[in-house]
Amino acid sequence: MYDHEGQRIKKQTNSGNYELYYGTLFDELYSSGGSLLKQTKYIYAGSQRVAMKDSSGNAYFIHADHLGSTHLMTNATTGAVVRTNKYYPFGGTFETSGTADDTHKYTGQVLDDNTGLYYYNARYYDPVLSQFITPDTIVQDPYDPQSLNRYSYCRNNPINNTDPTGNYNEPMFDEYNYGSGSKLDLSWRNSSIGNAFNTGWNYFAGNIVEPGINRFIENREQRLAEGRNLSFYSYSKLGLFERDAYDAAIGFMGGISVVGKAAGLTKGVEEFVHVAPKSVAKQIQKEGLSKDFSTYVTKEKYIQGMSAKDLERALYSKELQPFKTTKFDEGAVIFKIKPEAGVPQYKGLTNMEDKVRQWQFLHDVPGQFLEKYKIIK
Repeated sequence: MYDHEGQRIKKQTNSGNYELYYGTLFDELYSSGGSLLKQTKYIYAGSQRVAMKDSSGNAYFIHADHLGSTHLMTNATTGAVVRTNKYYPFGGTFETSGTADDTHKYTGQVLDDNTGLYYYNARYYDPVLSQFITPDTIVQDPYDPQSLNRYSYCRNNPINNTDPTGNYNEPMFDEYNYGSGSKLDLSWRNSSIGNAFNTGWNYFAGNIVEPGINRFIENREQRLAEGRNLSFYSYSKLGLFERDAYDAAIGFMGGISVVGKAAGLTKGVEEFVHVAPKSVAKQIQKEGLSKDFSTYVTKEKYIQGMSAKDLERALYSKELQPFKTTKFDEGAVIFKIKPEAGVPQYKGLTNMEDKVRQWQFLHDVPGQFLEKYKIIK
């Protein structure tokens, strides 16, 4: 079963047992008779899962490799290794051992044991065949032969790419240098900054995030009955209890941002901008950016030095819009999307005319997370 945004919210097996998914924060396993068998909560640092806790009170730290795959799990109390996973390049399980387990495995995606397929949000992936079982709805780059096979996984280069949405592969290294401060430089964890981070994390997880998630769970039945969106991104639609959990997570992400800047870890962070006609800029800043009109999201580096007309031609190209517009006659406004908005879910779009890379968000961005910082004539 899937919600209105295409995200899976329920899975049922032949035995009658079923599992409910509440965004990426927690999931619940029920028997065929409706009895709760297990509940698992997940805690994140930015977009990376770092810990999990089950309904029996067992807590584990999750240690991922460079692709985000669950490599090790350690007991949060004793530090003992309780799970080891090793993978073939395309995600098949090479070796596994231990007593604990996590359904999130290769690149952090959920493995369905009953089918052997990975759930990649937009599609399912078969690690044995090394390809998706349905074609991609997007040709990421028509000029790249590897993109023309719409079943292939990550341009057949799984060591250096991931596909978090099932629609668009993301290179792991092309926007990073390999020196101090790069994504792979983790020496800061043994410094005074790392020690302070660990202390703050332990307090925050136990005293703020977990109570917030508990309140979110308490209100789940009403939310399901009303058919409301479970996504944390649609902030304006959340109830009071949900906002508590969301604000707690946002506060933690702000702390991560401060630690990251101090440790030199800000390189490679995804910083998106939205380009809007000047005539509607005030309305967008007030009402926010609707996912239906977020196809004009890009990164500033792709549009530096462009005039308003250049931006109109590049971002409203015929490949994305079947008509030309004159909305940019008065100029354009560039909004930065604040990191407090959370880790975006998006799919890639290809602009064949100007080679300006574009993204489409799969969720709304409330106005409070948009910062107007540049006007283009």
